[in-house]
Order: sequence, then C-alpha cells, then structure tokens
Amino acid sequence: MEPHKTPAPYTLIILVVVILTKELLYRFVLKTGTEINSGAVKADAFHHRSDAITSAAAFIGISIALIGGEGYEVADDFAALMAGGFIIYNACGIARPAIGELLDEALEPDLQEDISGIALSVNAVQVVQCGFTHLDQWRFDGKTWP
Repeated sequence: MEPHKTPAPYTLIILVVVILTKELLYRFVLKTGTEINSGAVKADAFHHRSDAITSAAAFIGISIALIGGEGYEVADDFAALMAGGFIIYNACGIARPAIGELLDEALEPDLQEDISGIALSVNAVQVVQCGFTHLDQWRFDGKTWP
C-alpha cells in the first residue's frame, strides 16, 4: 500500500472560501431560525457550522502536510478522522432536540410552572396537577400547546 500524494496548495484557498461562506450561512440561517422559531431551520444552521469546522480541520491537516513535506501526508488523514468525529458529535446534538419533540418530551420545569400559574389565574380552575398524565403539552410550529 503506497501513501497518497500531498494535497495541492490551491486546496487551501478553496477551503478558506468554503469556511467563510459556511460561517456566514450559519449566522444568517440561525438568525432566521430564531426569528421564526423553527427547530428545523436552526438545525440546518448548525449543519453549516459543522461544514465550516470540518473544513477548518481539513485546512489544518493539509497545511501540516504541505509545510511538513514528505512523510507528513498522513496529517490530512488524521484531520479527516477528527472531522468525522465532529460530524458524529454534531449529528447527536442536532438529532437530540428533534427526537425529544417527536417523542413529546416534557417541557422545562419553569415553563410548566408558568403554564400552571396562568391556569390557576382563571377563576374556574381550582387545582393544577403537573406530571406526565396531568399537564400535557406539546410543541407544534414553534409554539407550545396545552
């Protein structure tokens, strides 16, 4: 098995353009997702951030391979492994909130207290019991529904 060649120096220029573009897209899409309160749009923003970070890892690996010369070509491979680990980590971070919403995960305790307080402010309500079977809420379209 023979080692692969050192990447071409122009790949660093391409990676800088990719990193800057993806970071700008991250900021724009995250702002939009926050404004419209969309978890899907925010997840897409973090996908852009993930692309920027993995491209930065590639930039570092290729830079080491180019500066180090012969024998350092493997730095690109190690950078790819680190990027792969980050992709897995980021996928878990993106999937976790989405899976929680799909499985009707309980809301935060502070939000449950706010809902209970609002319900108790109605004259006809005497008792509010919070728990899995008593105070059921879910999120739809960025809003919490009782």
